[in-house]
Amino acid sequence: MTVDWVAAAQRLTTAVVKGVLPGPATVLAGAFVRDDVPVPDTAAQLALVLRDEVHDLEAAGIREIQVDEPALWRRPPLRERARRDRWTWATEAFRLATSGAAASTRIRTQLGDAGIDETLETTAALDADVTTTAPATASVRAHADALAMVRNAAAGPEAAGRSLP
Repeated sequence: MTVDWVAAAQRLTTAVVKGVLPGPATVLAGAFVRDDVPVPDTAAQLALVLRDEVHDLEAAGIREIQVDEPALWRRPPLRERARRDRWTWATEAFRLATSGAAASTRIRTQLGDAGIDETLETTAALDADVTTTAPATASVRAHADALAMVRNAAAGPEAAGRSLP
């Protein structure tokens, strides 16, 4: 969604509308990265673009922004040193992307389904207000819960097990 669409959605409700962006490591995971620029530098450049997007969302009245980084934990390098280097630049890029957010803006992240327990220090270093994961063992139940919510959506938020603030 564009900032305009998210802002329009926020104007239509008193509920919190969350802006969602991919994190720098996740963008890099799906991109063709230049060979002549070090990956940490490219991640920092992406983080600056995302930081501008965070500012635009805040200026549009969005007070909850989720910066997803599921690719951070997928296919980690085999060598310990390479893993640590990756987590270091990815964490720095995430923090740069979210660094300009106001204290009143809640920063969330979704980290996917692997490696969280092995890298609690890195997860904590992201410094997100809310961190969620999608454990593989819970995926079947989550799918069933999501399906039930869709079926009940026509009856209103209370029927789907949610309530508006």
